[in-house]
Amino acid sequence: MLIKIYPEFHESREEDLQSYIEDKLSTSLYGSGQLETVFDRIDNNSRCLASLLETLVSKKIISLKNIPKFLNTSDYIEKGE
Repeated sequence: MLIKIYPEFHESREEDLQSYIEDKLSTSLYGSGQLETVFDRIDNNSRCLASLLETLVSKKIISLKNIPKFLNTSDYIEKGE
């Protein structure tokens, strides 16, 4: 689902809802070994949550305006064109 994002201090942009959620919840991988495994698990959990939230929005169980609250961000988002 394409959304329009209005970040607090940046220009608005359009992005896929799932990508937006993953970006907000994911981490970059640093180094290797156990720490990398932890980051991989975090990224996987982020993808799962993003997919779940997108499904809930598409089924109209939650509204798009609630997504930033779940992600602890001050962005305003709406459905893209």
